[in-house]
Amino acid sequence: MNAVKVADIMTKKVISLPYISTLNGVAAKMAEKNIGSVVIVKNEKPVGIITERDVVRLISKHDDFSKVLVKDVMTKLIKTISYDAELADAGDYMLERNIRRLIVVKGKKVIGIITETDLLKGALIEETYLKAEKKELTEDLEESEEKFKNIIEHSSDMFYVHDTHHVLSYVSPQSEEIFGYTPKEMMVNWITLASDNPINKEGIKITETAIKTGKKQEPYLLELIRKDKRKILVEIDESPLKDENGKVIGIMGALKDVTEKKKIEKALKKEKEFSDSILSTIPLGIDVVDENLNILFMNKTFLNIFGKKAIGKKCYEVYKDNKKQCEDCPLKSHVKVGETKTIITTGVAGKRIFEIAHTGMMFDDKKAIMEIFKDITDKRKSEQEKEKLANELQERVTELEKFKKLTVGRELRMIELKNKIKKLEQKRKIK
Repeated sequence: MNAVKVADIMTKKVISLPYISTLNGVAAKMAEKNIGSVVIVKNEKPVGIITERDVVRLISKHDDFSKVLVKDVMTKLIKTISYDAELADAGDYMLERNIRRLIVVKGKKVIGIITETDLLKGALIEETYLKAEKKELTEDLEESEEKFKNIIEHSSDMFYVHDTHHVLSYVSPQSEEIFGYTPKEMMVNWITLASDNPINKEGIKITETAIKTGKKQEPYLLELIRKDKRKILVEIDESPLKDENGKVIGIMGALKDVTEKKKIEKALKKEKEFSDSILSTIPLGIDVVDENLNILFMNKTFLNIFGKKAIGKKCYEVYKDNKKQCEDCPLKSHVKVGETKTIITTGVAGKRIFEIAHTGMMFDDKKAIMEIFKDITDKRKSEQEKEKLANELQERVTELEKFKKLTVGRELRMIELKNKIKKLEQKRKIK
């Protein structure tokens, strides 16, 4: 039998993100794609990796994942292996370096990723075929079993084999940590461990489909009950086992406790729903534009005004009456993440006047600007009216002051004239 190659068991769908991505973006991508790791790239070259364990570990160290760049927290010295390497070589490599994942390359191009879970699944499949193929391979098989037994004992996943009636015939030692049961206690029909959660019906249906068709199914979730009666969510990734005639004789799989992971996903979902709720209820217009002034997002207020067709267009083409970029646009000098610059712009959306706050942010793991528009047209008109009235009032006061001076001066001259007349009359009487 030809040895199993890395390319035969690797996960081909590798999710990668730029090294300037935020930890929040990586966690969201993990939740969206239901994956345990993301490869971090710079100029399409892998420079690091972030795993779900890293995310869980970093929760206690950072309050806001949106402010944490993955380049600062990723595992930088990632290891790679050629796609045509043999399974045993991959196992030796991972054991020697005490690592859980290897990036698979073909030349310099990343084409997949292999985890200890993939490795062990391949090992168990290879082991099963070897047993059925030749008795002469017993010594090599025992050596292989010992080699992969070491990997199993150091893995956080639980590996298992069950027959076509769902009765477990093998369970790795991790059962004690995950379920509280010893491997011996786990030799039961695994369905008896399932709770009444509706997702379990779908899980049973998926594993029965694998038994019936002999084809590997997509990973799925189950809610199972521990020995202490506590319910946990687990992710199942399994493949059918076949005899030498191609008949399905059971299922071999890996089980991962994802209870904490799902809590994180739920918290991220709740945070997104809360953010969406705020954005949809704020009466102000809000958008997000990239560094090239292309509109990436609009809240409900702006969508109702400009429509979805505005997404992707230049902001000034949508908002400005003259279709030209604002002269004092902060994007001309760049806005740093977390920095806010405010301008007042006229000629917007039909000769309106807006106060626009520009705040640097990360959007879909790229630098962007959030713009908050506040229509101050009526306020400006009111201020102008007040200023006009104040000017008119000042003019009236000035006129009154002039009139007052003129009147007072005239009265003084009259008094002076009366005094002179009185003096003249007195002089006449004396004569």
